[in-house]
Order: sequence, then structure tokens, then C-alpha cells
Amino acid sequence: MKKIEKLHRQFWSKVKDALEEVNVVVEVLDARFPFETRNKQLEKMVERKGKVLIRVLSKADLVPKDFLNKNAKKLDAIPISVRKRMGKVQLIKRIKKSVPGEVRVLIVGYPNVGKSSLINYLKGKKSAKVSPRPGYTKGVQWIRVGKVMFYDTPGVLPPQTYKRMILLGAVDPSYFEDPIPAAAVVIKKIAEVNPSALEKYGQYEGDVDSFLESVAKKYNYKLKGNKCDLNRAARKILDDWIKGKIKVYW
Repeated sequence: MKKIEKLHRQFWSKVKDALEEVNVVVEVLDARFPFETRNKQLEKMVERKGKVLIRVLSKADLVPKDFLNKNAKKLDAIPISVRKRMGKVQLIKRIKKSVPGEVRVLIVGYPNVGKSSLINYLKGKKSAKVSPRPGYTKGVQWIRVGKVMFYDTPGVLPPQTYKRMILLGAVDPSYFEDPIPAAAVVIKKIAEVNPSALEKYGQYEGDVDSFLESVAKKYNYKLKGNKCDLNRAARKILDDWIKGKIKVYW
């Protein structure tokens, strides 16, 4: 918890400085769970500073259209899919119309929601890095895309809890010495919102270890003595979750 608290202090310090440099903030939400990836504290800060807030729903190709359109309307958000090359023109138009004169944009969001992919998608080949200019914080780098200036470093919102980090796919599975508790968080959440998504791995009947054993058998994950490798099975679930291979949304 101390590490998470430290990350929060560092983030809010940086974002306060960044908000002095920009006039538009793009909040990136994961289309699969947009309300889980929304940060109202950030939104209130943006409002207090008098900046324009634009929300986007990234990974829009991973959810059904009716679910996507319903949440896009509710949040006044722009659906974006880097993989399907969707939403870029609409977002750039919204950004340009949001403020008069030069537009300076900060992109923020939780880990693994697609910030870096969005920035690279927006940059394309017609972008150029710009050195600091008079009137702006020394050392800040900007990327110009047409008439729009993007703050070079995306703001990474630190997850509030360990469980949230897992559900947001914010932790590399290889970092876990014991991946089973983390996989249990994901498995139980999937079982809660869309249990059929687990069927391709095996039968889940409320016992995580038994389920992971079925996963190990399916993928032939074995230890010496022909025992099932539950750790490898757990990492498989976590890896697929992070990569969007498990079709779950809420």
C-alpha cells in the first residue's frame, strides 16, 4: 500500500504541473470496463482548472457495438480502435474544436488502457518532436500533430488497490512470484460478469485451484512427476486477460 500511496503522490504532483501547460485533457477509458477506468478525482481537477475534458473509449473493437454505443453516449466519449484504425479523425476534430488558437493536449489513463497506442496512432508519420518554447516549463517535450501539440509523456494514473491493478491488467504476469492469487481475482471477476468466457479453458465451479488444474491439463502444463503446473496455468489466464483474449466487459 505504501508503494501505491507514493505513486499517487508522484502522479498528482506531475499532473498538476502538466495541467498548467495544456488546455485539453484526453481521458482514456477501456471500452470493456469504462466506469472502472474512469477517475472522477482527475475529472474534478480538470474542471477546477478550467480545462477541456474529452473522454475516449479505447479497444473499442473488443466489445459489442450496442454496449459500446450505449457507453459512448452516456459518457460523451469517442470510441477508438487502434487495431481497426477507427476514431482518429473524430477525436482530432473534437480536440481542434474544443479551444480557440493553439491546442495543447495531455493524454491520461490507467495502465494498459491503451494510452501509448493511442498516442502512436495519433502521431502517425506526420508528427514532429518540438523543443521547449519560451513560456513553458523547461525540459517539457511536445509532439506536434498538424496544429495540435501533445504533451510528450502520457499521464499514467496509479491504480488505487492491488485488486484494481490486477483487473486493469496493469501488472506483467512474470512479476508475480506466486501468480495464483492474482489469477484468482481475474477468474472470480470473469465468473461474476460472464462465466461463459471461462469455458474455453475448462469448467469453473467455484474452486480456483481445480479450475487451474483443468487449464494445466488442457495446455499440457506439467511439472516433474507429471503434476499439473498451476503457476503456469495462472500466468496463462493473466496473460490472456491483459492481451484482451478473454471477452469480458462490464
